[in-house]
Amino acid sequence: MHNMGMRLALAGLVLALIGCSDRAMLEPMEATVTPTGWTARAPMPTARGSLATAVVNGVLYAVGGEAPSALATVEAYTPGNDRWTVKAPLPAARAHLNAGVIGNVLYAAGGLDASGQPSATLFAYDASTDSWTSKASMPTAGGCGASGVIDDRLYVFTTECSESGLGADPAFQRYDPRTDSWTTLTLPTWGHFLPAGGASGGKFYLAGGLFETSDPIGNIGQNVEAYDPATDTWTTRAQAPSVRYQDAGAVLKGLLYVVGGGTGTEFQAILDVYNPRTNAWRTLNNMPTARGFLGAGSLGGKLYALGGETDDGFVATNEVYTPGQ
Repeated sequence: MHNMGMRLALAGLVLALIGCSDRAMLEPMEATVTPTGWTARAPMPTARGSLATAVVNGVLYAVGGEAPSALATVEAYTPGNDRWTVKAPLPAARAHLNAGVIGNVLYAAGGLDASGQPSATLFAYDASTDSWTSKASMPTAGGCGASGVIDDRLYVFTTECSESGLGADPAFQRYDPRTDSWTTLTLPTWGHFLPAGGASGGKFYLAGGLFETSDPIGNIGQNVEAYDPATDTWTTRAQAPSVRYQDAGAVLKGLLYVVGGGTGTEFQAILDVYNPRTNAWRTLNNMPTARGFLGAGSLGGKLYALGGETDDGFVATNEVYTPGQ
């Protein structure tokens, strides 16, 4: 069984989705451009999946994850010199956590701890001092969800994160750093276990993921929902073109990019993009490495797909997509 209670949960299912304490600068690698418009860049120092990503001051952070146990490792990537730097670790190991940045502070919420149990912790990272502090815990512990920032508040969707639950006990919560407090919000209509998500145009989006049914093989959804903070309500949006979960989402120039993941039988390299203004999806060029449980982030007009899990195990892969190529 997956150490968070997911591995071998479904018959024949191939599940897809940092650990180094010394601070060090890693040498860059020579970039190679693929025919699909994707570029391979310097891999993360630590191979892992189930990580969170966030951008602070032009630097991309890879936070936590598993390989296969939960990790406290934090590593930062600078695109200009194609280098990774090891940063101060999380106060505690976390996998399947969520992250967001408010006022140049990186927040890491929830996830699963080193024993695979759901956590409600919220850690805040100050890049200027390379240090973490603890903030108010979430009302409901959980992970395996998605997060986004709207109007300087962190929105976090989580589920139970276990093979028996498959998205049971969902929670949708909002953190306000000005008061160091959480608010419990209305749940989405559908279950979204290991979905893609992000915030754009003042709304929070969840795309796909597993949902609870009596048939564990037939419950991968294409359902997409948008949350409006002004009314505390969810609205159904156009279905995603690809059936998958274990994928990653990132917002770039107002568009939600969804990359990688799994179908329940194989890993995916698919890249889809959603335009909230037109409520329409497009399928773009596949990334070079099919994988799930990866992290995704946007920086400098590019989409980064980090780490994850393949048929051969955990990877440190860093592949970058430039829209329009």
